[in-house]
Amino acid sequence: MRTALFKELLLLCLLFLLSVVVRWQYVHDSRYTSNDCHVILLSTMEIWGHDGVWAHAGAPVQTYWNEGDKFNHFYKRLESPQGDNYYISYPPFAFLFTYGLLNALGISFSPFPLFILGLCAHFISAVFLWLILRSVFRDAKAIVHMPAVFIGLTCFLFLPASQHLYLHIWFPDVVGQMMLIVSCYFIHRWLRKPIATTKTQEEQLISNSTYLWISILLFFSAYSEWIGLFLGCSVAVVALFIGKDKKLFWSAALGSGAALVLTLAQYAIVAGPFDMLRSLVLRFALRSGYLSKEYSEGGVNVYQAETWETIARNAWNALSVYPFILLIFLLWMISQHTRRQAIIRFVKRHSTLLMLLLLPVFMHVVLLANFTLLHKHAYGKLALPIAIAFAAMTYYFIRVGSKGEQNNNSSIKGYLLSGLTTIVLIIISVQHFHTGAKGGLAKPLLEEVSYFIQKESSPEAAVFFQVKGTDTEVSPFLINYFSKRSTATAKSDMEAAEKAKQIKQQYWEWFLIDEETGERKRITNYSKNRSK
Repeated sequence: MRTALFKELLLLCLLFLLSVVVRWQYVHDSRYTSNDCHVILLSTMEIWGHDGVWAHAGAPVQTYWNEGDKFNHFYKRLESPQGDNYYISYPPFAFLFTYGLLNALGISFSPFPLFILGLCAHFISAVFLWLILRSVFRDAKAIVHMPAVFIGLTCFLFLPASQHLYLHIWFPDVVGQMMLIVSCYFIHRWLRKPIATTKTQEEQLISNSTYLWISILLFFSAYSEWIGLFLGCSVAVVALFIGKDKKLFWSAALGSGAALVLTLAQYAIVAGPFDMLRSLVLRFALRSGYLSKEYSEGGVNVYQAETWETIARNAWNALSVYPFILLIFLLWMISQHTRRQAIIRFVKRHSTLLMLLLLPVFMHVVLLANFTLLHKHAYGKLALPIAIAFAAMTYYFIRVGSKGEQNNNSSIKGYLLSGLTTIVLIIISVQHFHTGAKGGLAKPLLEEVSYFIQKESSPEAAVFFQVKGTDTEVSPFLINYFSKRSTATAKSDMEAAEKAKQIKQQYWEWFLIDEETGERKRITNYSKNRSK
């Protein structure tokens, strides 16, 4: 038994190392990254390092400390009376954890540690997914068990969206998914234990301790990312309608509720409860995609034909051929009575675990449809259901013969077919990932623009800029991070003057960078007397 366990763990490590090897060329320690998520986190940690974490109540702040930066935001989320802009799209735990960890280890705020943290999270998530799959298929022989488990792990490690998520996105999305998998493993394991019928003091203490640990896990899950809050809701549903366990319900409610209250309290401290609630409602509206274009992120909602074209393109870039293979596999299996009944029994037998693992993902996709379907890294959340589905399909493909019985010949053929499928999936995934991984490379033009602004701008000036004549996508997050200024775009100096007037900044500077002509220009307004 221990030998088999060691072999499985060794194979898991080899699969993970292979996934790291194919991604390693995109890991760097230079001061630039074109990934907005890394930049948002790095900017927050730099500002916290300058102002202090508790000067911002531990909320992710995006406004730098210069006088001219106040109230000047290219995209306002939650603005404090002092003019600071806060990134409230997620709970703040991932920001606080990363800041505390890097400070404790004496590591500078740069992209390289974030890449390493993301890869570590991918490994931890894969290990706990392996433990979950082992418990699901624990009664099967190795020749059936092994292919199912490791095709599931292959999907999780090599799905293009998953490779991208755990490399370029050290952010609440990664911490939230890792906490979801870890929490589901422990909660499922604890719930599988038989409940004691006697009421001795020792047994009651053990029971209460279990509920306490569930509350703690759900607290950190919900404090990491909204999917953790959805996990708390899923545990509450299981407690009410499946387990009939009031203590479990209150453990879920208290753990998740405490995280939500703490998150709301931090955001209310920096900007007031009314502005906090208004901003969060607006963020939900933008990311749901069910309202008008005016209130939907990117000006698109689920009712537009072009939105679904974008979704189809994004899904292909993020998921590659996985959904097509899974759909064909599923249709073939349900067309056969024996295998169809086996799948139904599987769903019934593991209904609690499947609800804990998949219901939070389903809730996230439905409630935050616009965000999930329009952001490549958000498709990484689908790695979990895809991995479980592939593992289950493989298990029943090998286990169930044409007459509904396990057959050695069919098992061996299935084993060989599963190995071939694993190799094909890895090859396709790696090729697909490399095709879309160019976004993780440097953008020298944006670095040049940022340093030009940093060198030429005055701390008391509101800074606006325009970049012309380039195909490079301009990321305001990146411009802010490099220049150490909070900037906004303006197509002309007149537009800059109008925007400065709106934010009540008397002194402003507008920078024009034309890549075609090589022009670098700064226009300033000196209506405010400056101290020399």
